[in-house]
Amino acid sequence: MATMFTKMLRLFVVMLLAFNKNSSGLTSNPKIRCIGKEKQALQKFKETLRDDGDSLSSWGSENDKKECCKWRGVKCNNHTGHVAVVNLSTWSLTGKISPSLLELQHMKYLDLSGNNFGGNYTPIPNQNLGNVSSLQYLSLGGNYNLSGGNLEWLSYFPLLRHLDLSMVDLSEATNWLELVSDNLPLLEYLNVSDCYLPNQVPPTHPLNSSLYLTVVDLSNNHMSSLIPDAFGKMISLVHLNLAYNDFVGKIPKSFSNLSRLESLELTWSHVTEKVAVVLVKLSGLEKSLQILNFDSNQLSGTLPDFTRFSSLRELYLGGKKLTGAFPKSFRHVLLNLVVLEFYGNKISGMLPDLTKFPLLTRLDLSNNSLNGAIDKSIGQLSKIEHLDTSLNSLEGIISESHFSNLSSLKYLDFSNNQLIFNISSN
Repeated sequence: MATMFTKMLRLFVVMLLAFNKNSSGLTSNPKIRCIGKEKQALQKFKETLRDDGDSLSSWGSENDKKECCKWRGVKCNNHTGHVAVVNLSTWSLTGKISPSLLELQHMKYLDLSGNNFGGNYTPIPNQNLGNVSSLQYLSLGGNYNLSGGNLEWLSYFPLLRHLDLSMVDLSEATNWLELVSDNLPLLEYLNVSDCYLPNQVPPTHPLNSSLYLTVVDLSNNHMSSLIPDAFGKMISLVHLNLAYNDFVGKIPKSFSNLSRLESLELTWSHVTEKVAVVLVKLSGLEKSLQILNFDSNQLSGTLPDFTRFSSLRELYLGGKKLTGAFPKSFRHVLLNLVVLEFYGNKISGMLPDLTKFPLLTRLDLSNNSLNGAIDKSIGQLSKIEHLDTSLNSLEGIISESHFSNLSSLKYLDFSNNQLIFNISSN
C-alpha cells in the first residue's frame, strides 16, 4: 500500500512541476501588481471564513497596500499579475466557499483540501466556481461537511487535469461517471474515495475516446454493483483503486485492455471467481502490473503461475479460498517482489525458496496448511521487515542461523507451528 501512495505522490509532483513549467512563471516580481478586482475577491473570500489558526493573517484589507500576490497561499502570473494559484490546503479553515472566487477567472490551481468548508453540508453552487474555466487543478478533498451536489458544475472546468473530491458528499451524483467522461476530456487524476457515491454505477458507458485518466480512486464507497465495464475502457489508466467497496460478480473481460496499469486494488469486495481466470482476464497487464491487491474477496482455486507478471512488486491474495502448493515456477522470475501476502488460505506444501526474492520486505503466509521445515536460507533475507508464518504445520529446528542476516527485521511470528527453537539467550 505504501508503495502505491509513493507512486501517486510522485505523479502529483510531476503534474505540479509540469503545471509550474507551463504557467509563464509564478515567482514574485516587484514590478507586477495584482489585479485590484482579484485582490478584493480574495478579501471577500476571507470574510466568509473562520480562521482560528490565523492562517490568513497576511491577507490584508481591501485598501491595504500590501500586494495580494505576496499573500500566503497565493501566487500570481509573473507577466500579467492575475492570480494563478490559491493553495489553502490543511489550514483549518471553516465556512462556505464564497462566490467572490468568480472573479479569479485566470486561476489554474485551487487547493482547498483538508479544511472544513461547507458548514451543514452546503452544496457547491454552480455560480460559485462556474466561471473559472482556466482551472487545471482542483482539490476539495477532506472537507467532510461539503456536498458536491449532482456534479453538473464540472462542465464549467473543461481544462481540469486533477480533481480530488475525496470525503466530499457526492450522494446526489447519480451519473458521475458520465459527467466526468463527457465534460473533462483532459482529466488525468480522479479521486472520489469515501464520497457516499450512489450505488448506481452503470456497468457500461460509452466513454469519451479522448479521455486520458491515469489515476482513479473510488475506494471506500460501499458500492454493491457489478464492477463497471467502463473502467476497462480507460486504456490510459495507471492506478485503479476500487478497494473497500462491495462490488460483486466477476472481473470484466475489458480489463485486459489496460496495458499501462501498474496497480489494481480491490481489497474487501465480493469478487467471486477462480483466481486463474482472473489472471487470464488481466493478461494484457503482464508487463506493466506492479501491485495486485485482492485481499479479502471470494477468489478460489489452486495457486496459479504468477511468473508471467514479471514486473510484480506487491501481491496480496489474503483471506481467500486458495488451495494447493506453490508452483515450481513461482521461484524463478519474480525477482522484484517486495510484498507477498497469502494469509488465511488453505495453501499446502513446503515454503518456496525465499532467497529467490532478495528484495522482499513483507511476507505473510499465516493461517494456511504449510508443512515441512523452514530452511536456514531464510536468514539471507536482509531486507525483510515483517515475517509471519504462524498458524501452519511447519516443523523442525529453528537455530540462530535462521536469523543470520535478518538485519531489517521488525516483526516476527512463528507461533502455532511445531517448531523447536535452539537459540542462545543473547
